[in-house]
Amino acid sequence: MTIKNLYILIFVYFVISFSAYAENIMGTITNEVQIRIIQDIEYDFELGIDELAAIYIDDDTRFLKGINIEFQISDTIKNYADGFIISIYNNISPGPHENMNGFTGTRIFMESLPYINRSFITIPVGSNVYDINELTPGVLGVTEPVQVNQFPILVQIQPVMKGLPELLFNDRILFTFKPEIERKGILNLNINKPDGYEAIDVIILLDSEEIVITSFPLILRSGIHSIKILSDVFNEENISVAITPGNTENVDINLEQSISALIFNIEPLEGASIFLDGEKIDVYQGQRIVLTTGEHTIRFKLGSYSVSKRFTIILGRNYEITFFFDIDIKEN
Repeated sequence: MTIKNLYILIFVYFVISFSAYAENIMGTITNEVQIRIIQDIEYDFELGIDELAAIYIDDDTRFLKGINIEFQISDTIKNYADGFIISIYNNISPGPHENMNGFTGTRIFMESLPYINRSFITIPVGSNVYDINELTPGVLGVTEPVQVNQFPILVQIQPVMKGLPELLFNDRILFTFKPEIERKGILNLNINKPDGYEAIDVIILLDSEEIVITSFPLILRSGIHSIKILSDVFNEENISVAITPGNTENVDINLEQSISALIFNIEPLEGASIFLDGEKIDVYQGQRIVLTTGEHTIRFKLGSYSVSKRFTIILGRNYEITFFFDIDIKEN
């Protein structure tokens, strides 16, 4: 065993022996990152040797599974990778802010820098737990999940070897942080009814399944979902909504009262009169008349010829009126 490796082994043993307890963290915070729980959002910053980065998360973490870290080192540092370690701390005291230095915290992760330019670390959050043996090759994992109240966390790269070239301490390491989010989101539905119709019940179908309005907001899988609103009083509504991981989709539906119409399919006939519920009306081909629900009477009069018919209007349905005239000629 070389002196260099012996030094690293002693350092690692010392850290592991006391990692369960608060320890002093020396360094100045040069970066603060507030991670929002939104899909496909990444946070980049550069960190020098011995500098600290403070990582915060949103208050609403219900869909947060973990935080994925990517860091890139130069060829210069890679040549001395076993002379550095990367550490992550939680339970930081006092509360960190940029340009502050000198803290205490609990070390939850420590590894020598891998001898590659790009490396990855995954940090489980809350109740999520990773099986380290199932992680993708090349991805390092924090063994215990970090609880929400243990944030912010601090990240630091430190030298563990004496005699490292001075030029290494001028290098910058590029970090990229990205939240890992469950493929779920929230749907919030608000149904607005016309004045005076607030008490009218409607049927809500979400992906063909009936849902009561008090069930909202609902947690749904990400993707496209269908909403259908059915009623005897209002027009049917059909919409599609896209749920994206970690996001809340607010949907407002303004219901409109259903109407029923009478459509005339007739040809103009000189001298003919048409009466609707006893009142004479002027009618043309394709005319549309809005009617109230209930029973109505239509009457056609041409000279001494008169024909009438009763019909019932159901809300939301349309009716077509057609008059038939025919001449029957028989051959004897």
